[in-house]
Amino acid sequence: MKMKSFLYIIVVGVMMMGLTACHADEDQLFTTAAITLTGSDTIYVDRIQGTITLTNLNTKERVTTADFDGCTATVNLLRGVYQVSVDGQVKYRDGRGITHIDNFRASQDQVSIVGSSMTMVELPIILMNP
Repeated sequence: MKMKSFLYIIVVGVMMMGLTACHADEDQLFTTAAITLTGSDTIYVDRIQGTITLTNLNTKERVTTADFDGCTATVNLLRGVYQVSVDGQVKYRDGRGITHIDNFRASQDQVSIVGSSMTMVELPIILMNP
């Protein structure tokens, strides 16, 4: 009787170890992207207010963020190939030191965000009212 109980505990233990070994780690599916908006040589960006939209080209899932830290926004998302577009307003100084506030856009069609750590993406700002 004790032998059957012991054998039963061993079988259950081995099955539980086998089931947990098959568990896929969810962290491997996600990564972090840092999107940095850059100005040209003639403008110096002071502040950005806008929305970044990342569209996964395989699943068509959209991720948006408006949380900028200076000129960079960081977002956690599934690994994949994305279309990145940004719309908003930028406060900048021109070569003469005069401050301007204008609308801008930035985009890139195929951005691979597949690294296991942070993926850096730089997009040039296109001023809409220069």
